[in-house]
Amino acid sequence: MAIGLAPNYAALLVFKFLVGGFQQGVVGVKVTMAIELFPKEYRSVAVLVDALFWGLSASVMALPAFLLRDFTWRYLQYALSAVSALICLLQLWYIDESLRWLVANGKKDAAVTVLERAARVNRKDFTVIVSTLDDSVTETENSQLTADAVNGNVDGDAEVEGKASNGGDNGTTTLCSDLTALEAKLAETLEHKQAKKLTLLDIFRHRTLFIHSLVTWLTWFTCAFAFFALYMMSTTLHGNRFLNYFLTAAMELPTGFVIYFILDRVGRKTATRGMFILAGVGLIASGIFRVFTGNATLGTLSVVTAMLGMLGASGIFALVFFFTPELFPTNMRNQALGVASFAGRLGGMLAPFMTDLADIAIWAPGVMIGSLCFVVVVLFRFIPETRGRELPHTIEDIEAWEKESLPTDDNSSLDVRV
Repeated sequence: MAIGLAPNYAALLVFKFLVGGFQQGVVGVKVTMAIELFPKEYRSVAVLVDALFWGLSASVMALPAFLLRDFTWRYLQYALSAVSALICLLQLWYIDESLRWLVANGKKDAAVTVLERAARVNRKDFTVIVSTLDDSVTETENSQLTADAVNGNVDGDAEVEGKASNGGDNGTTTLCSDLTALEAKLAETLEHKQAKKLTLLDIFRHRTLFIHSLVTWLTWFTCAFAFFALYMMSTTLHGNRFLNYFLTAAMELPTGFVIYFILDRVGRKTATRGMFILAGVGLIASGIFRVFTGNATLGTLSVVTAMLGMLGASGIFALVFFFTPELFPTNMRNQALGVASFAGRLGGMLAPFMTDLADIAIWAPGVMIGSLCFVVVVLFRFIPETRGRELPHTIEDIEAWEKESLPTDDNSSLDVRV
């Protein structure tokens, strides 16, 4: 709202800077929470819903822009900001904290509260949920004790027998009708899943995390570069600028359905590579066809290939938001996504200058960004496929992927279905 009230250019820059910084925080946290909300079988649904709402919102913006075209830009700013304010109020009222984050950071009481509310809203039996969690941890404890006994670390028979006995007693307590006892037992169970505290510096201490980070940083840079360059240049394409913007934004709508149907069939890496190839081909072809804009047919082809490039670029954006959090452990997931998004902002900052570059060499922006897309396709061989895997809870989970051995320890991830 303050942007619309800015009295001069300096104030406009300050408000734009603040909005840009906080908006990226909103997007990053939103994606992380959406990914952590679902178990692996249903995370593709989150991608579909996210892509549809993003594409729908971007497309709808063309209508108020067209209706207010004869008025000052401030009215359009007020209209869009009012919608954001309404969504903010709904979020504050309804959304819970991420259950995975609460558990990983030892916030047991808050995790119990979230589970109770989820059980109540979905009309599920809270005692069954608690007993399921309790069984998974008890099995993990017994397996670990048996392994320790084989290695001579503990007195195997005595310790395993004691733990098994305690597990039986705990199961009885879990299934009792006393809610207070249930909450205490659940808090104890969740404590076993608390993860090690991590910082961004851990990226540079672990080879696997560092490689994942380098690839995702370049992926985000290229993705944002292509995505926003296409948006910036859409109004310079052949035809009506409002219609071209609408068509560019509308190309994001089918992306959600395409990703939903291929994501769990071909995997994250193959789907993302395919979208990068589509974006690269569309950008390079559009750049070449723009050289011949004097020809009506070739001018139309430049628009069509740019739309194909937008289809690929929007698909990449949906996929990297979805794919990146799956490559990092819980206590680093949001930070890693934030840094990757920062790399994307660098690409976004360069995008507006592509219109100036096009004035010098009209083919150059498409060919340059399209070529960068193919570089990313090659680099994707250095990151693992995450299809069929639960979100990594610790660094050890990710290192196990590198050995192509899926973590089977129930304590390595948290998969809670309410």
